[in-house]
Amino acid sequence: MLCASLSGSSLVVASAGTVCGASDLVVLTSAEANQLFNSPFALDPLQGAEVAIAVLSVWAVGWGFRMLIRTLHTADGSEKIYQD
Repeated sequence: MLCASLSGSSLVVASAGTVCGASDLVVLTSAEANQLFNSPFALDPLQGAEVAIAVLSVWAVGWGFRMLIRTLHTADGSEKIYQD
């Protein structure tokens, strides 16, 4: 992090070890900006695939439970299957 202040018409940049004043501008490095504004949607392809697999797995388990419940309700074949 760098501190920058306006002195007349010029911009004065202090070294990285100094404490910024109240009227100083703070200049972040790219690593600091990425850490500060880290988006949960900035995923690489591998992370995106992991999220997609997790969502599909939860959906498949829910569908499986739905089919199990439907099978238990129609076990003897005489009950009506409810359409959603």
